Amino acid sequence: MTHTEELRTVNPPAGPRSRYDYSFIAMTDDQLIAAIGRIKAAAVIGVGAAFYNRAPDEMLISRKYALVQERLNIYWVLKRLRPDLPSTAIGRAFKRDHSTILHMRRKIEHMGEPPDPAHCSCILAALYRFQACDPIR
Repeated sequence: MTHTEELRTVNPPAGPRSRYDYSFIAMTDDQLIAAIGRIKAAAVIGVGAAFYNRAPDEMLISRKYALVQERLNIYWVLKRLRPDLPSTAIGRAFKRDHSTILHMRRKIEHMGEPPDPAHCSCILAALYRFQACDPIR
């Protein structure tokens, strides 16, 4: 049995999730989104920036192509988690105008799928873990 298969067979403890809960490995993106629930936009941006080993301010300000793509992934995750947030609120979180957020939305809709599915799934898993360590959010 490989290490990954071994982790997938671990039963989560009863009660609240612990930081050693590896049940997210076998979850789909939709299951992770349902498990995470409502979360603040700043938390999504912070965890996404940590996933890419960047400071949140660097993530929000820079116009480098790589950072723009990473920001697009974080936006996709945020939009999946919080479809109720208006463009103006997301724009404030990303330090952008709401029209820039609408452009990001159209760009993702044109692609028809997440910008980088593997990275988006990893960010969702990191958010799930973040929520287990800091349930207050």
